[in-house]
Amino acid sequence: MPFWRNASWKAADPEDARRGESSVADPCSLIARHFHPTRFMDKKTFAQFLLISALVLIVWWGLNLLVLSPREPVRPDEPEPPAPPEVVEEPLPEPVEPPEPEPTPEPVPPEPPEDMPEPVEDLELVSGMLRTRWTNVGAALQSLTLLDNRYRAPYKVDDERPPLTLLREFQEDIHSDTLTTITLSGRREGRTWTMDVPTDQVVYEVVEPGPDRLVFQAPVTDPEGHRLLLRKTVTPAEDYHYEVRMEVQNASEEPLEVSFALRGPAGIERETLETRHLGTRVGVEERPGRFDIADRSAGNLATVDDDPNMSTNIRWAGSVNHYFAALVLMDDRGWVDRVESRAVIEDDIVHARGRWDTPRIRRMTDRRETARNGMVVIHMVPEELGPGESLVRSYSVLAVPKEDRILDAYSVGLKDLVEFGFLASLSRLALVLLNGVHRLIPNYGLAIIIMTAVIRLMLHPLTRRSQLSFAKMQKLQPKIAELQKQFGNDKEKLAQAQMELWRKYGVSPLGGCLPMLLQMPVLFALFGTLRAAIQLRHAGFLWIADLSQPDTLFHLPFNIPLLGDQFNLLPIFMAVTMMLNQKYMSPPAATEQAAQQQKLMKWFPLFFVFLLYSFPSGLNLYLTCSTGIGLLERWLIQRKADEIELTPVGAEEGKKKRRSETLAARQKSSQKKKGWLEKLHDLAQQQNQIKKERKRKE
Repeated sequence: MPFWRNASWKAADPEDARRGESSVADPCSLIARHFHPTRFMDKKTFAQFLLISALVLIVWWGLNLLVLSPREPVRPDEPEPPAPPEVVEEPLPEPVEPPEPEPTPEPVPPEPPEDMPEPVEDLELVSGMLRTRWTNVGAALQSLTLLDNRYRAPYKVDDERPPLTLLREFQEDIHSDTLTTITLSGRREGRTWTMDVPTDQVVYEVVEPGPDRLVFQAPVTDPEGHRLLLRKTVTPAEDYHYEVRMEVQNASEEPLEVSFALRGPAGIERETLETRHLGTRVGVEERPGRFDIADRSAGNLATVDDDPNMSTNIRWAGSVNHYFAALVLMDDRGWVDRVESRAVIEDDIVHARGRWDTPRIRRMTDRRETARNGMVVIHMVPEELGPGESLVRSYSVLAVPKEDRILDAYSVGLKDLVEFGFLASLSRLALVLLNGVHRLIPNYGLAIIIMTAVIRLMLHPLTRRSQLSFAKMQKLQPKIAELQKQFGNDKEKLAQAQMELWRKYGVSPLGGCLPMLLQMPVLFALFGTLRAAIQLRHAGFLWIADLSQPDTLFHLPFNIPLLGDQFNLLPIFMAVTMMLNQKYMSPPAATEQAAQQQKLMKWFPLFFVFLLYSFPSGLNLYLTCSTGIGLLERWLIQRKADEIELTPVGAEEGKKKRRSETLAARQKSSQKKKGWLEKLHDLAQQQNQIKKERKRKE
């Protein structure tokens, strides 16, 4: 039995019947009726609730402005020191001079070995898409810059966007792509020993300084005299990566079990001050061609990971922001033991310098929490090396934009790094449509408007059916009110009578909700597309400088609770459009309860302002245009809805049948009766026929 036949669920509220009010007992109206606030509180209580909420927001705003803003600390007045007690001078015995101690030699620092190389910085390698700079201290990566002009920095220098430096030294002495420790273990006199040897500050010898490749080499000796030889070779590639070959040789005279910890990208350049898109990702190859991605948000990371990822078959790991990823891709998934995700604290944000040297940053009281970024440390599976034996580990470091075409080229499941949401396939289809419109009209703002209009046109049949069904339900309300008065508290008979009424007039209780539900996947897919598409990055439209960021016109000198200090215009336009939609397109309330619901719905535009205020302007542009087109669409459909007359299904079919019979009869009669032109044509043919017969006789 369908669920709407259930009398206990379907029957209308008997309280409405006693008050003489009508209501539609369909799923949408039942949800709105039984769960809106006015059912649990009267108008006075609800108004008091709104007033108290407003006062709480005002007090929060005042505290944030007056109390929580950073101030110079006020030093309390130091109390005057108490007067020293009077001391009675007494004759002291003559001091006895102690014997002079023997002089001790001052400590002398050990001399560095003569063959120790000097630190060198800014060793440069350039490939087709990347420029990297290196230091021989730890054989570490100093910076990595994308050379693709489509992806520039998220800030300007002298009114121009410089190339995007995706990796750099975000925290002092924390570099990327370097061995942090080497773990040695062995057996001596029947006992197992283990020792960690720090290696991130080892000064390597630069064997080959480029430009085709860099080769670093350094000996490492632990306090027990065990000696290793490290050799790191960096080779640029033509794509968005470079390749590394790490060789560790056992140069001691006894076997050792060796493993090392490799620090991957130590942070990544952020697009905005927000940390919600920053974090780490670990790709696990569950089976060939099938990847699972473990994600950690930067806001939840600590400087030491207490929950490392110890999955088998880890293929890659690294740091991500909203539109880019910096990853370590292992050539062999079998040599990774575990991956730790740790926090990096950006010094520039903490000290309000460099890119973040602005009054807005200097006013912040939680800069250290905001400054969190993410990095990964990859631990190798231990391997035993005999004297003179070596192990080699190869990997690539990727710095890629989150664009399907580029990510697909690596064939290791990187496409899932693009955060389209749970309807990724539909979002990618919408992105294809957006890019297709952009090829015709090379402006993404206009492309979003045209795409919105096209999609609304495609969904118009569903929208029209939904709104006409709601209109029929509205016209049936007086008849439903009569049924409520007739059956009173007999819910079972009332439900049966309502079903008969709906069946009589051809109205479905889900006719209004179902078409709306069918549109929801499309709307969610568009939401994911416009939130994650890197194509909108730095794309301008009218006053909007970047469709991937909020359309901030200026910054306020104070913070507004839940909104911040930015003044964004598009969310306000969207709220105004929604208010106009509600004001002019909402049907008149048939009951007092419906009127209360409409009063409550008036606050929804403000709710959406708070929800979408900091969202990308491309997404808000779509929502604003979609709401405006929906306003026009509802106006056109409402004109048709006003002409609807409630007639029984059989009567309507009889009318259609009689109308078709009348039309057929008219066509038949028009075929029997000839006009004067046809008669004149027939007369001419008869005269011609008579002339032909006369000629034949002659």
